[in-house]
Amino acid sequence: MKALVADSDPDRLRQLEGWLSRWGHDVLPVRDGVEAWHQLEKEREPVLVVLAWRMEGMPGIDVCRRIRLQPELPSAYVLLIADGRAAEDLLDGLNAGADDFLFTPLDANETRARIRTGSMSSARSRSVPGARAARSRSCSRISTRSATSTSRSERRLATRFCARPLGG
Repeated sequence: MKALVADSDPDRLRQLEGWLSRWGHDVLPVRDGVEAWHQLEKEREPVLVVLAWRMEGMPGIDVCRRIRLQPELPSAYVLLIADGRAAEDLLDGLNAGADDFLFTPLDANETRARIRTGSMSSARSRSVPGARAARSRSCSRISTRSATSTSRSERRLATRFCARPLGG
């Protein structure tokens, strides 16, 4: 599976590239968020994306938001690399559309487990034709409804899968 890894820290980028290559991924390493975004715009099949939260050019959380707001892009399983486990940061990452997190310092076993989960999820997305387009249509329908006519469960799903929290 193709994996895009974006990090301004050259040592961590090299470490992740090495691990993912050993684990059977076709790795595309990039050094900043702008380059990551340009590469993702070219993708035409599901991809695993590992983004450093803090990066030159464009922060990883902003790249994540852009991915989720572009229905024509293929599905991506996004892992954000966070420097800490602050609840507010995790909530911001989830609201931006992150699927999971990696925490520094990186642990090979934990990273491998999270990468494996992402790979399986991306493989399932590939096997469901039109899944991303259907999700995009659902998110559009929910986001155009008022907060009072949207159920609590719909708001929760929209927050998790549509990358834009709804009011209420």
